[in-house]
Amino acid sequence: MANTDYKVEKGRVAEADAETWLEFRGFQILRKNWRSLKKWKAGEVDIVARRAPCELWVIEVKCQRGGDFALITPKQITRLRRAAVLLSSEMPGFQLRFGLLWVEPQTKQIQWIENPRY
Repeated sequence: MANTDYKVEKGRVAEADAETWLEFRGFQILRKNWRSLKKWKAGEVDIVARRAPCELWVIEVKCQRGGDFALITPKQITRLRRAAVLLSSEMPGFQLRFGLLWVEPQTKQIQWIENPRY
């Protein structure tokens, strides 16, 4: 249980660091840890943000040593895409964008990829 608590807290800290980083770069945070009420299997979106008037950003935050974006599994990508489609149906009129943000837990260094190709 203590290990799980540590992972949850590490994730919360990484998401807070990510929010600060995004806001400094002009993103407006609209939602955190968003889940669709329609379909539970759609997954969770760590951060939903807006940067331009018509851009809706779906942002996945990772916090592990090494910053290897390849650790994001195909299953996670599928759930993230599914959640993004449901989110865009709840917030019409936006152009959907994706972002991956990696927080290195010890140094707090951040890596960012806009609109990654899977």
